[in-house]
Amino acid sequence: MDATYAKLMAKFGYGRCLYRPPSTTEMRPGSVGYWDSNAKWQPIAQLDDSEDLKAKGFKPPQEELLANDSTLDEGWSPLYSSSVTESDITAEVMARLPEGAATGKAFYKYQGSENAGAVLITVKPISSRSFLHESPFSRWVYDNIDALMASPRGEDIKRHGLAIIRDTYSTKKCLLNVWESGSRAFSVGLTVDAHGVLNLGVGGGWSDAADAGGCREFSPKNPEDDEVVVCASGLIFKIRRLFGINMLSDPAPLRSANTEGSLVETRQIKSKEREDLVFELEREVFGNPPPTPVEEACASSDWEDDEDSIVAT
Repeated sequence: MDATYAKLMAKFGYGRCLYRPPSTTEMRPGSVGYWDSNAKWQPIAQLDDSEDLKAKGFKPPQEELLANDSTLDEGWSPLYSSSVTESDITAEVMARLPEGAATGKAFYKYQGSENAGAVLITVKPISSRSFLHESPFSRWVYDNIDALMASPRGEDIKRHGLAIIRDTYSTKKCLLNVWESGSRAFSVGLTVDAHGVLNLGVGGGWSDAADAGGCREFSPKNPEDDEVVVCASGLIFKIRRLFGINMLSDPAPLRSANTEGSLVETRQIKSKEREDLVFELEREVFGNPPPTPVEEACASSDWEDDEDSIVAT
């Protein structure tokens, strides 16, 4: 279901929409971890926390990570996939309720007629947090590849890959509904604030049509300090160990397009601890619109200055 949700909501360009939104305590820009077999985020380390890195045996990033944070009040919620339609049913609902029962509220119906659909509703504002530049994160992986694969999470990284978060969108509360088969319809009650802006009904909550099902609400355990991450983007590395093969030095990365059309860069990195060990890394950007596939390596790649980078013959 997580892959279906991410694919349906990719059109908005906010990154990968997360079917199981983690809290900002677990995921924020600079978070290192992986998604397990249940699509749940499993944190490993935090790159802007030097004490955390040192305690876990990792080196810090070579350069300062530059933050770029903001808040979004307009143009965000609700978000729904192309197969879903939104209709204002406030008058219809008001006609069925006692006078004054729904004062300060508006009601909307979301209906999907195709085999898959998704709806995301959040309270405002949305927190947009990110770190500028991609290269510091790739370099950190190359510098710490031996320690990562020797760590208690080494087998998990080998199985699930390693993700580094660069951008997140988070909120104090969200409601999402995703389905993969059949049609679905449900209604949501939203409050109208003093400025006439619709928002998720925190006080009155929301109401589902009888045939809806699937609505899930998320909020952090500590709402005063934390939020839940609804979208994220960053880098994913797939890592393999190679032993006893002949190598030639070559700083240029190999590039190829995967089946989804996004760019994958493959690089082999010499182990700094074993002469007979090489790590093969596939690096892919996730959560952003896929780049145009490039057959030849660009001279500006951030892999270039890595003296331990090699390609197999």
